[in-house]
Amino acid sequence: MERLKSAVPAELRRAVGEGTAGDLPCTTSRLLAFLDGLPLFHQVEDTIAEAFAKVGGDQEQARKHWEASIKILEKLYHPNHIIIAHELIKLVSIDLSLGDGASAAAALARAEAIFLLYYGPDVKRILPYVDVLRRTVTK
Repeated sequence: MERLKSAVPAELRRAVGEGTAGDLPCTTSRLLAFLDGLPLFHQVEDTIAEAFAKVGGDQEQARKHWEASIKILEKLYHPNHIIIAHELIKLVSIDLSLGDGASAAAALARAEAIFLLYYGPDVKRILPYVDVLRRTVTK
């Protein structure tokens, strides 16, 4: 986390630290836009979600975290961006661990639709795990 904080430019850290409540939407957007370009940011996000899942097995907290992450990514990209599909796959696994087949099926259907936009009919060949998840969700 300290490495991530130190990666933020001084100007942006200052804007966040000195900003008012009215500045919050702008500074938050700037900060997220900067952080999203850092692989380390995504590693920290994954680590936080994994921690929610491991500590006390709190999959519900992990699901809330992932849903919030997806909403942020939708604002940074667009709802059908490939990164959203990959995050939805993670959400499917969390939903399955919670026994929520309906939510898992909905998230998987959305991920598959996005993958289809990017990979066309080659989705099953390029991403064979999606078909395995489909079979698991429909059991």
